[in-house]
Amino acid sequence: MKKLTIIAAMLIGSIGVSMSGVGEPVKTITVDSSKSEIKFDVNASKAQILNVSVQGVEEDFTSIALIDQRGKSIFYSFVKSDNETFEINLKNLTPGKYYVKLNMDSEIRMKTLIVQG
Repeated sequence: MKKLTIIAAMLIGSIGVSMSGVGEPVKTITVDSSKSEIKFDVNASKAQILNVSVQGVEEDFTSIALIDQRGKSIFYSFVKSDNETFEINLKNLTPGKYYVKLNMDSEIRMKTLIVQG
């Protein structure tokens, strides 16, 4: 039976760094104005199934992916509507760190997932 640990969430998007003149940092800005969210739900009766729910998606070209540490896409799908749920089978995954990536036009949201043997 596999154990899952969800350890971190991070936002990458709307980040700007500006340099002036001799390389002095001027300003770093991070803005989180998004309503999008990724939620995990592990099916207790089947510990090998991960339900990933995507909420707050307002953009047309949005995708979700499960990526391993080498950057290989294990699961990939387009998000067709807000509040959509994806069922990802973890049965054949080797123990290790994986990333669930929500890719939108204006931002990328990621959550880290650790699969233990």
